[in-house]
Amino acid sequence: MLQQKKSDCLAFLATNPRTLAECNTITNDSNRNTCITIIASTDRNFLLCREISDSNSKRNCLIKMTDFLNSDSNEDLCNEMRFTEDRDACEKKLGENTKNDFYCKKINNTLLQNECYSKIGIARNDETICAKVLATDPFEWDACFESVATTNKDTNLCMEIKNQEKMVNCINNIAVAMTSTGVCKLFSPRYMKSYSIFPLDFLCYKNYAIAKNDLLLCNMITDKNIYKACLDKNSAFR
Repeated sequence: MLQQKKSDCLAFLATNPRTLAECNTITNDSNRNTCITIIASTDRNFLLCREISDSNSKRNCLIKMTDFLNSDSNEDLCNEMRFTEDRDACEKKLGENTKNDFYCKKINNTLLQNECYSKIGIARNDETICAKVLATDPFEWDACFESVATTNKDTNLCMEIKNQEKMVNCINNIAVAMTSTGVCKLFSPRYMKSYSIFPLDFLCYKNYAIAKNDLLLCNMITDKNIYKACLDKNSAFR
């Protein structure tokens, strides 16, 4: 009976600890490690993870601590991590939470590094950070430039977008925001190949007319297919 009560008490301590000293009274390694992880999380002190005996439990403890990274955090936690993929994820989260692209360049995984630069570029509204995304990752590159361009109403940044459909959308969104079709002229005489060859300026006029619900603007379009799509309120790129 006493032994059962002792076991129940220790099991309770493992999941409801108050101090590290209480965790150290637990003889079962798994329960003790769980107890320490809880204390480390409660105190937001990754150094307590060092007290964990099992390597996997210690790793999980450190990963859990990345939940508490904030704008005042530094690299100490990331440097504590043994595995490259854990450090990469930590540096990425650290960079995004501090909005400091310095940490992005420390990431080994190219995809994570590009995502890091893109998110920080968007957060800081800074196209120079967008430009650090490798051109081999057009998704993150375009997402960053499109966000900064539309926020700043800067059509020149739209032209950096590699996907032509997204480029037209970027210019069109700025045109709508500025209530001006003039920016659509930036495309002349540029073309987009999809099911056919489309002048980008006419696509911009079409989308502007649809967005503003002003089909009289369709008369600015001389391409008969795009003109018909404009009247039909067909915003697709075909």
